[in-house]
Amino acid sequence: MHKFFGPLALVIATGIAHANDESLHCKLYIAASLSDETRVSVALKSVELSLDAKRQSGFCIFDDGKVADKQWVDLGMAMGDGSSGSSMGYSVYTMESGDSINAKFEGDWGASGFNGLYTILGGTGKYEGAKGDGTITGAASPWENSGIVDIVLNVNTP
Repeated sequence: MHKFFGPLALVIATGIAHANDESLHCKLYIAASLSDETRVSVALKSVELSLDAKRQSGFCIFDDGKVADKQWVDLGMAMGDGSSGSSMGYSVYTMESGDSINAKFEGDWGASGFNGLYTILGGTGKYEGAKGDGTITGAASPWENSGIVDIVLNVNTP
């Protein structure tokens, strides 16, 4: 009996441990901000600081061809001429099925482009109770006033 249940328990435990892990990769296409951008600029002892708050929208095309709508709010802080700075905010990815992933992001931009990290906070439908992490990496865009970003979301659902 032990010879049968030992391997069976290992197969079941392995299946449970990895059954709900999902790594999603997409290219996010971003157009100009959807709403009025709020910009505040201040000078602190000869250091210029700009803060931008905006709501943005885009769509992600995943490796398997599925598409998600992405809505997010972004608070950016730039120093000096704006060629470098940091950004943080919250995102909602809504899949064609209606399931969604909610995530917080933080990142920096500069000479090497934009790089950031996600923390998955939850979701709806298939992603209810989701946790995980991810990455954001800026990519070159052939279009003026738009951007392309590589997104990886490592999602674990209960």
